[in-house]
Amino acid sequence: MKNKIFQNVLILLFTVITIQAQSVSIPVTISDNATVPNSLVLYYGLDTTATDGIDLNLGESELPPMPPSGNFEVRLFLPSFTGSLASLSDYRYGTSAQSGTYEYRLRYQKHATATNITVTWNMPAGVTGVLKDVATNGVVINKTMTGSSSYTVANPNSFNQLKMFITYNLGPINVAVKAVPEGFFNTDLNRLNISDTFKVYLASAVSPNTFVDSTSFVIDSVTFTGMAAFRNAPSGLYYLVISGRNTIQTWSKIGGEALSKNSTATYNFDSLQTQAFGSNLTLINTHWCLYAGDVNQDQFVDFTDLTLVDNDSYNFTGGYVATDINGDAFVDFTDLTLVDNNSYNFIGTIRP
Repeated sequence: MKNKIFQNVLILLFTVITIQAQSVSIPVTISDNATVPNSLVLYYGLDTTATDGIDLNLGESELPPMPPSGNFEVRLFLPSFTGSLASLSDYRYGTSAQSGTYEYRLRYQKHATATNITVTWNMPAGVTGVLKDVATNGVVINKTMTGSSSYTVANPNSFNQLKMFITYNLGPINVAVKAVPEGFFNTDLNRLNISDTFKVYLASAVSPNTFVDSTSFVIDSVTFTGMAAFRNAPSGLYYLVISGRNTIQTWSKIGGEALSKNSTATYNFDSLQTQAFGSNLTLINTHWCLYAGDVNQDQFVDFTDLTLVDNDSYNFTGGYVATDINGDAFVDFTDLTLVDNNSYNFIGTIRP
C-alpha cells in the first residue's frame, strides 16, 4: 500500500514538473449573474508541442460530463467539438509568430438563480476574434473580439455553446532601416568604418508620441542597412526613432509610417533630408547622415560631450567606447573635431 501511494506521488510530481509554459496563452472569463455570482477563467492559445487532444504537459486535463441543470459549469470542447472531450484549456499547435485562424468551442451552464452569461476577454496585440453562437452559426450572436471587452448572452439556455474564431497575427513588425551615421562614414571608401549596433524605437504617431516598442539591430558597414524586428507593437501608425552610441536621436519624417505585423517594411533615412523629422540630417557626399557627437545621449551635442571626448583623447583611450565618434577604435583629435563642429551648430534632437 505504501509503495502504491509512493508511486502515485511520483506520478503527480512528474506531471507537475513537466507542465511547460505555453507559447501563447490567452484567458477568457465566463461568469453569470446568479444571486451569488459564479465565474471561471478558461485558457486557449498555441504551443509547438500541442495537439488537438488532451495535452497533459500543457496543463490540459479531461473533464467529467456536464453536471445536472442548475449548476454553474464552464468548459472548452476540444476538436472535433462533439462534447465527448472537454477541458478548462485548449492549446493548438502553433508558434509565438503564428499567422492564421483557429476555432475554439465554449460550453457553459448558468446557475439556477442566474438569467444571463457574460464572456469577457482581453486580447493581446496581434490577436483578434469573432464570437458566434453555435445554434444559428452566428446569425443571432456575432461579436467582434478585440482589445478588452465582453458580451452578455441574454438567453444562455438556448445559446449555451459559442464558437470563438481566433485569428493570430503574431509575427513581428519587420523594418529594414537604412541609415548612415555621420561619424562612421568613410568618404574615401564610401562605407562605414565599422558595423555597429543601434537602438530603434516605435513611437506613436499620435501626441504625446509615446514609445510603444524598441529593439536593437546592426547597421551593416557596406549596405548601411539593418533589419529591426518589433515583436510587441500592434499594427499601426508610428514614427521610427533611431539612436546609436554617439549619434543624435533621429525621428522619421512627419506624419509617421503605417506598419503591420507579419510584414516587412523599409525606411531610408539616407535618401532625402526630409526623411528625418525637421530635416535633421547632414549631407556628406551624396548621403544624408545621422548627426554624430551625442556621447552622453542627452539629445544634444554640447560642451559636456566635448569634454568627455577631450578627456579620453588626452588619455589615449581606445576600444569600443562612445567617445570614439568615427569608429576607428581610438579617441583622438578627429573625434574631437566632429563633436566641436556639431556643438558649435547647436545640433540636437528634433521631434514632434
